[in-house]
Amino acid sequence: MRLPAYCGTIAWGTVIEFEILAFSDSTYQADTIGVIFTCLEFYGEGFFEVGKTYTVTLADENQAHFNWLVPNESILVKYPLTKKLWAIEAQKQRF
Repeated sequence: MRLPAYCGTIAWGTVIEFEILAFSDSTYQADTIGVIFTCLEFYGEGFFEVGKTYTVTLADENQAHFNWLVPNESILVKYPLTKKLWAIEAQKQRF
């Protein structure tokens, strides 16, 4: 997976797509979802890995008082959501 540049002068975000194992919104019926993550470098080198399981806390609003540049934001159009989902916290599960 190619990730954006580190945050600094520009506040970078990226959409990461997940297969859903459990989701608190029982009305959402799709098997996958796109989530905006900001400043991916804060998660550490090698945190995001294809095939791994994550627990992600989400918000349906940008938690910052500024906008993010999300180059792949167009991915979100394929998901049946009324609002964008923003990651607040993510943990990689160790099975």
